[in-house]
Amino acid sequence: MRLMGYPEDALGSGEAVLIHTRTHWKALLGAIVWLALGVVAFVLLLTLLPDGGFEDVIRWVGGAAIVIALLWFTLWPLIHWLSSSYTITDQRIMDRTGIIRQKGRNIPLMRVSGVSFEKDLVDRVLGCGTLRIESSAQSTDVVFRDVPNVENVQRLLTDLITSRPGAD
Repeated sequence: MRLMGYPEDALGSGEAVLIHTRTHWKALLGAIVWLALGVVAFVLLLTLLPDGGFEDVIRWVGGAAIVIALLWFTLWPLIHWLSSSYTITDQRIMDRTGIIRQKGRNIPLMRVSGVSFEKDLVDRVLGCGTLRIESSAQSTDVVFRDVPNVENVQRLLTDLITSRPGAD
């Protein structure tokens, strides 16, 4: 679990950051596959088409289409991943995402009634999982996907909500 810096002006008075992390790099696996496929397609386009008039047009148009697709399917997920984070403080859970249009969610720990996690086989191998937070303020569970070291995060949150004053 990496602790990264978090802007002090985003915290309440006396609030301390316990965990600040991005989603697991597993979220980029699709982009990595698209990048590999795009590079292969580009190389095939350059090597299989013979030199000539119409083939040069196909090569340029196809190359441009591949580059645009690579930007959409690889760069966009990378930017989204870089701009998304989960933060747990001693008072709340925060979820932030976005560069141009930012979205955020805060869940006060006093509203959390339960925390669970799920890990499939790939998650177990990669060391991440899905965190489900039961909150009295939400009608459905709040779900955070691809949380690194999800079991440790679940354990920390459980300790925080059971040790707070007035916890059952």
